[in-house]
Amino acid sequence: MSEQDQIPTEGSNEFGFQKGDGGNQSSLPEIPDIDGLLAEAENATKQCCVMHGSHVQYASVGGQTVKNVRKTFRTMFNIPEGARALIKGEEVQEGDVIMPGTTLEFVKESGIKGHMLEFVKELGL
Repeated sequence: MSEQDQIPTEGSNEFGFQKGDGGNQSSLPEIPDIDGLLAEAENATKQCCVMHGSHVQYASVGGQTVKNVRKTFRTMFNIPEGARALIKGEEVQEGDVIMPGTTLEFVKESGIKGHMLEFVKELGL
């Protein structure tokens, strides 16, 4: 390196950066938004699948009760009164807390005519 290469130009420091430019910040990697990344990670860890009929949505409802999820999705999914809440095919109670990664399904029996109800009960269906 020649002596001329070592001499800083006017307005630059001994490292060749322009004074006041923070050390040529455009070439430095951008500092990630740690709070934003943590919020995204927390959201991802609460993801659950909520279903009713043809409606399916992944939502950050892990840690919430079945009652709260039902209230949140009642209008959007048209969940009828009396619909049962199921996790892995087993009925769960309104106060049960949904674990992250769970699929919560709301179901309502339909399609059984009134005169067939006794017949279905006799069969144990």
